[in-house]
Amino acid sequence: MASITPINTATDTPSSAAARTNANELAINNEVIVNNTKLSDVTAPDKAVSLTGTETLTNKTLTAPTLTSPTVNSPTLTAPILGTPVSGVMTNVTGTAAGLTAGNSTQTDALKSATTTVNVASATAPTTGQVLTATGTTAATWQNIPGGGATTLIIAESAATQNISTITKVVFGTEVIDRDSSFASSTFTAPSDGEYSVLCSITGNASDTSDRGDLIIYKNGSAEVTTGWENGANKVGQTIYANAILSLSSSDTVEIYYSSTGSVIGNNKGTRLQIMSV
Repeated sequence: MASITPINTATDTPSSAAARTNANELAINNEVIVNNTKLSDVTAPDKAVSLTGTETLTNKTLTAPTLTSPTVNSPTLTAPILGTPVSGVMTNVTGTAAGLTAGNSTQTDALKSATTTVNVASATAPTTGQVLTATGTTAATWQNIPGGGATTLIIAESAATQNISTITKVVFGTEVIDRDSSFASSTFTAPSDGEYSVLCSITGNASDTSDRGDLIIYKNGSAEVTTGWENGANKVGQTIYANAILSLSSSDTVEIYYSSTGSVIGNNKGTRLQIMSV
């Protein structure tokens, strides 16, 4: 800008040639006017800065900036509020994850030991008193405490009579106890690896005409233990018992079968099944 010559209002007028350096700049009573605008009416800009293209900021302090799709190389951020990032990879990050409520962490599926990782993702939900027990070098399931005493898992009774003349699965229609929801359709499914005590009984009713019977404990669809009786005809109210200690793996099944020459069983508490973990 060219120099501006002040106007002495006592001797000069705004239109005098001596008062101007060009057509758009003059001073009246020490008031500078540029392009018909007083400099005193000009508002100083704030500190908002809009940067486009590639900019290099060195040792700058940014207070509450709004960054849209920036590329930031090796920044040092002090207590930043990052909002909700769409994506990102964090490495060498320390702190706690108490605020993380969604997603899966590998630590929820495994336990880290000094030399290996123990996977517990396949372990079913525990029942009261069970402990997490290693089933291998890298796996564990919930099991009853060894030597802690027997725990009754199911007690089931017959709810209706059954006419039996061949090998027939016994129906236990009334569940008295089903601690782990492991009994359905008269089939017990082991909730975990371990030893199980199986005790069952069959009682004929008043119309029983059999002269013999066999009570059979099945494991995974095959006969495991058989007990029987044979003592003449028409033994009304005859009761037969069978019991066994079975080593079961998780998901193994136990069922009770009965074979007779013509029994009518059930609909009484003498036809009963009890299974305990030992």
